[in-house]
Amino acid sequence: MGRTRLYERGTVMRGLRTLLVVGLVLGMSGQAMAASDSISANASATVIAPITVAETTQLNFGKFSVGTASGGTVTISTADVRGATGTVKLADAAGSVPAAGLFTVGGADLGYTITVAATSTLTNGTPADDMTATLTKSKATGTIASGTDTFKVSASLAVAASQTPGSYAGTYSVSVAYQ
Repeated sequence: MGRTRLYERGTVMRGLRTLLVVGLVLGMSGQAMAASDSISANASATVIAPITVAETTQLNFGKFSVGTASGGTVTISTADVRGATGTVKLADAAGSVPAAGLFTVGGADLGYTITVAATSTLTNGTPADDMTATLTKSKATGTIASGTDTFKVSASLAVAASQTPGSYAGTYSVSVAYQ
């Protein structure tokens, strides 16, 4: 009788162990299924107006003369005020209004950065006569409000002694980008 009970107890234990393993496997697979989920996510985009920059007023140093002994500079401020150093003498600006460069920026009502070349070379066609203007922007960044904003470029023009008289012209790069 003792053996039959042990045999029956062993059979019962094996049956319980089998049920336990089956229960654990089924329980884990239920947990694995509950541990994952999926949804449809959203995406969106907004297209804005491209940013633009236009030269509204050209940088103009006006008329001046220079002595033969030494040169000097002609400056133009963002307030359109001219100045001179050295032997440079400012002349009446009749027909030529000195002005800082004025630029209009257009686009979406956002902030933007401004990049201006450090210098501009003004030439009369003879490289030996070239003059260099050192440029300064009125601000590094701006904010477009109601579609537009403005900024200025001031400069200091280095003039050599006995600079050859004549008309000089040059260009410089200006760029803007949304922040």
